[in-house]
Formats: sequence, structure tokens, C-alpha cells
Amino acid sequence: MAESVIGIWNLALLAAGGRGSVSSETDKGREPDLCRLWYPLVRDSILKAASWPCSRAYSRLGLLSTRSSAEALWTPADPSPTWLYAYAQPTDMLAPRYLTTYARFDRAKFNGSPCIMTNEAQAILHYSAREDDVTNWDTGLENAVIHGLASAMTMPLTGKRTLARDNREAANETILLAQTEIANESDDHFEALPSWVQARGYDQLPVATKFFWPYTSFAIGSS
Repeated sequence: MAESVIGIWNLALLAAGGRGSVSSETDKGREPDLCRLWYPLVRDSILKAASWPCSRAYSRLGLLSTRSSAEALWTPADPSPTWLYAYAQPTDMLAPRYLTTYARFDRAKFNGSPCIMTNEAQAILHYSAREDDVTNWDTGLENAVIHGLASAMTMPLTGKRTLARDNREAANETILLAQTEIANESDDHFEALPSWVQARGYDQLPVATKFFWPYTSFAIGSS
């Protein structure tokens, strides 16, 4: 385990084929500049890509607006058409996962701010939160971030496209393993078939009973 941001940076530099190392987050030079540039983007992208245990969170959503019924005439002060409720997103949310009732929902803007739209009253959201403390990370998350950061820095440091691709693929393999493990935690049926369920070998949409927000893969450093 790296046990620190600097440890992750140096392991990523090594994986990227860099020749230098970093001793503090305020170091000057090409390597620390690249680490500072890419690390927050890579970390958040990978935290979004799977429901890592350290970033799992729940929140009773704050109500922003309600429409009286689905048949009521829509106005700009209402939630998006087809939805009855608009809720504020949790401030530390990176990606939604599901409502505790597994009802459908969507993400949109309301009065200029991102929000959750749904027909569920008093909604409680399970989501992935930003987790900055690397000592809370499990080994899979750490490895994915190391290889993801390496993939973003390889081209600027060495120009080796194959190495950049290999690091990106290593990050996505770790992410896919985490997605698959989560999919195997239960035998629930899904209304929307996320990519992490497809990893279990499903190729058809199962019985429509529960809605999960789909995951994404890691794509930073794809040059």
C-alpha cells in the first residue's frame, strides 16, 4: 500500500517510465507538475467508475421543487417534464448509484444547479462520494489510480503510446473486477443493465424491477 498521495504519485511515475520522483506535493519540476495536473482528475474519474467501499455514502435528498401531478401543466419552476420531484445533489457526490427504493431517476439542472429528478417522495440516494484520504482506500482502488495516473502521464513523459495504453487497460481491468464483485453481491434483477452487470455474462435485459445508475470506464490518457 502506498499510504500517501506522494507514494501514489511515485508509483505512477515509475509505471509511466519516468526517471524522476516526488518528495512533496509542492515540489517543482516536470514530474510533480504532471502529478498535480492529472491526479485529481484521475482520482475522481476512478472513484466514479465503481462503488468502492471507502466512497459509499447515503443521503436523504433535499427537496427543491414538486409538481402536483404528472398531468399538471408544466412550468419552468417545476421539475423536468415527466418527473414530480427535483432534489439537490449531495455536495460531495461524484456519481449516483441508486435510490434506496430502486425507483428510476435522472440527473439534470434546476435553477442552474445539478439535481436529481425522480417520482419518488422523500428520496434517499446511495452514491459515491469523493474520498481524499488514501489511507481509507482498498488495494484495488489504489492500483487503479496508480495505473490511471500513469496512463495520463506516460505520453508527456516518454511519448510511449503502448505503455500509456497498457496502463489504461490495467486501470480498467481493476475497475472491471471491482464492478463484477459488486454485481455478484446479490442476485437482484435490474431495470437498466449497467456495464458492470454485463461483466457477469448477461447479454439480455432482465426483468424490470430495479434501477441502477450505469457505471463508466476510465478513459483519461487515451491518446
